[in-house]
Amino acid sequence: MDRKRILATIVETACAIDDKLDGSAITLDGAPLKDHGVTSLTVLQVAARLEDDYGITINDTEVMLADSALALVELVERKTAAAA
Repeated sequence: MDRKRILATIVETACAIDDKLDGSAITLDGAPLKDHGVTSLTVLQVAARLEDDYGITINDTEVMLADSALALVELVERKTAAAA
């Protein structure tokens, strides 16, 4: 699984939902998404896109625990590995 591709999906989706976000600031550094202005509603919408793109299921609890881009990427990696 390509982390850069997953991150690009996260950033692209979040910025499409909220055009005030600075996508270049969202990285795999582990910083909480809320520090970048990403709301919990946006994270839920990003998770829905990740589910569609990667053929996985992410429940709301998992989404809320994955509070950074890195955590979301790792969640997608775990889910896709489990599905393989």
